[in-house]
Amino acid sequence: MSDVRWQIPPSLLTHLDRISRDRPVALLLRHSVRDRLPPGDAGNALPITDIGRRLARDLGGLLGERLRTLHTSPLPRCVQTTSLVERTEIRRISVRRGSDVGETVRSGSDVGGSVGRGA
Repeated sequence: MSDVRWQIPPSLLTHLDRISRDRPVALLLRHSVRDRLPPGDAGNALPITDIGRRLARDLGGLLGERLRTLHTSPLPRCVQTTSLVERTEIRRISVRRGSDVGETVRSGSDVGGSVGRGA
């Protein structure tokens, strides 16, 4: 993964710039950067990387006062990402964790795509 230059997508920056700073925004994301999944493992315990932590903090700073509520999957790297995005806020915001947020993978089907394939 060292050959990849991770950054907040320029398209996201463009869209945030077009929205008045006094308006809340809705943003759907899973988690920040993580290492490759181990072969044959869904990687549920795999944390985000140092780069992932930096990007999550940067995103929280960009969202600023527009960030009102966060909903997160209970997956550890999703919780890590949420806590770093939220930590950049001056005021306390509502963070909701629940199993109703996240992926559903059915055994023997293509739902979930590359989960467990090291992609």
